[in-house]
Amino acid sequence: MAFTVRHHYINVRGDQTICKELCRYSFQTHPLGFLLTTESTFTSSVRDFTFGDQKEMGFAVRVATSLAVTNGGEVIDSEGNRDEAGIRGHQADWCDYSGVVDGKRVGVLLMPSPDNFRKCWFHVRDYGLMVANPFGRQALSGGEPGSVVVKRNEPFRLGFAALIYEQPSSEPIHSEAIYRAYLASIRQTTQEP
Repeated sequence: MAFTVRHHYINVRGDQTICKELCRYSFQTHPLGFLLTTESTFTSSVRDFTFGDQKEMGFAVRVATSLAVTNGGEVIDSEGNRDEAGIRGHQADWCDYSGVVDGKRVGVLLMPSPDNFRKCWFHVRDYGLMVANPFGRQALSGGEPGSVVVKRNEPFRLGFAALIYEQPSSEPIHSEAIYRAYLASIRQTTQEP
């Protein structure tokens, strides 16, 4: 199943459109649950526009309180870092937030597209927040400001995928293999006529 929406971003006075976003959402069944994929294209035919350097940007997920690290859950990223202390402010290919409920491991594997303009930093909190953010260079890592200017009539694309999964707690989740399958599906889509 898939659908597409068009968003108009308006200035605070409400009298000018800053940019437009065309976003395609697709939902697929997966052996472990459901895969949500988003693909956004931002454009402006009127003027350049800017994405600022902020920690609350990108693609965000809030997990159920029962899955939070503060309640026994766990977060791991593609670099092997764990939980808020190890992940927050670091770049990674994917991040997995999960916990055990009724004998099953339940979680969300968040995978930014490698075709995004920059690798994402993850803004993770032990209370249940996980954000993949390609904009927060300074806000999340203390680096140089990372504002991004998009030129008039030039498309700016962002993509993300989130696998919402459930499996027996005794079985490991193979996040890297799932990420590789996601990459293969992106490559196949871009190569189709």
